[in-house]
Amino acid sequence: MITASLLELIDTTIVTKQTYLLTYTDAYWVAGLIMLCSVPLLYLLKFKKNTHVPTDVH
Repeated sequence: MITASLLELIDTTIVTKQTYLLTYTDAYWVAGLIMLCSVPLLYLLKFKKNTHVPTDVH
């Protein structure tokens, strides 16, 4: 026979696992949004064109 304490243990274990899963997926979405928002920042960087690099530096 299943006791109340066993049901409570199973319930808390399942709820805890579901909570971890939801937390992981939320963190994944936040990391993805941060990456997605940071990509346009690359276009704001100034790149030096015409930099003279010596080819023979011996």
